[in-house]
Amino acid sequence: MLKSLFRRTSLGARFVERIFDYKIYITSIFDGHITCKFHKHYEIDYSKDVVIVFYCGIGDFLYGVPILKEIKRRSKKKLIAYVGSVTNNFNNSSVADIAKSLNIFDEIVSYYPSRPNYWKNLDISYIVNNELNAGIYNFVYNVNNQESSRLKALSNQFDLKSHPFSLLNAINVDSYKPNEGVICLLNKIQKTNKDTVFLHLDTRSGEYVYPYIVKLMHSLIKAGFNVLIFTPQIKANSKQESEMFDFILKSESMFIMHPKAYIQDTLFAFNKLNPYTISVNSIFWPLTHICSSKTLAIHYIDSGDGHQFFHEQMYFLTSNKLSYKKIKKQILKNSSHKFYFIKKKRYLQSRICLPNSYDYDVDKKGYISYHPDFIMSLFMNYVVNDKIKS
Repeated sequence: MLKSLFRRTSLGARFVERIFDYKIYITSIFDGHITCKFHKHYEIDYSKDVVIVFYCGIGDFLYGVPILKEIKRRSKKKLIAYVGSVTNNFNNSSVADIAKSLNIFDEIVSYYPSRPNYWKNLDISYIVNNELNAGIYNFVYNVNNQESSRLKALSNQFDLKSHPFSLLNAINVDSYKPNEGVICLLNKIQKTNKDTVFLHLDTRSGEYVYPYIVKLMHSLIKAGFNVLIFTPQIKANSKQESEMFDFILKSESMFIMHPKAYIQDTLFAFNKLNPYTISVNSIFWPLTHICSSKTLAIHYIDSGDGHQFFHEQMYFLTSNKLSYKKIKKQILKNSSHKFYFIKKKRYLQSRICLPNSYDYDVDKKGYISYHPDFIMSLFMNYVVNDKIKS
């Protein structure tokens, strides 16, 4: 119990992470690895070529876009990206394609990371031998609860603390031209003259799939919304869900965007449709931040880091008391409202929810699945109708 409590506190989490970082770093030295000194903040030498080594997911990369743009602005020579070529729980090889499309880097190289026993710890011997005159830096950050945001954690790691970074409009798609399939899909949705909800309720790295997606889609469509999903394989788990799914198909209000669509295609869809979003912890949290999309954020992991992803257009649902406490503090700090008694409580209710235990189920992995009726109620009251917030 004490161990669990220690890990849940900001100081405890930071201490555990730092000890583990040093352990991995020292072990790698004895194993003969060449590794970046990720355990301390970088001092980038901009007079040389700058190499950033990526071994991360798409969401992590998106949070880093403003940082990378600033590094590019400061670089006097080349900015080079090395991106892991494997896809697993730590890394997504598609980061290379996204990096190419953003025109931040002078060169992008795919590499095979040998013995990646930890996402921060890579044997970069190949890269060192390939880039003899460059400064080499892992794209990493502190994951402990002490950091106020993922963006702040990255700016600290790359020694850019004093620079004011924002994810808002970090990727501009005003001049972007999507393929004909995407344009056709979006035109079809627009012709319905109905509001659209983007649903993203599964994760690759966490291997989580929301089990009640059919029931939630059924409720949304019955309420008059289009639903755009990014998960083409949906299963009905009961006779009742089969009947609901038949209704969904007959309604012609469900649309599918291929999960491997370019990030720019998804951002273009946000701009074109101005949708609502319901999403678990995934790449859609930074995407909705970039687009300032009204979002019901579903924190399906019992972790105290929810505040690191929170943005102004989010209504945040979390069962973790530390995440709730930190987001609540963040909301009150950033608000221009003057609060008195009940008004303060009601305002917080319009931004964040700490549910009762009967509002969700917990699976064997500890992942939290909120009941669809509960999600629907929060969505209608605090995202669509925007109660109290204004």
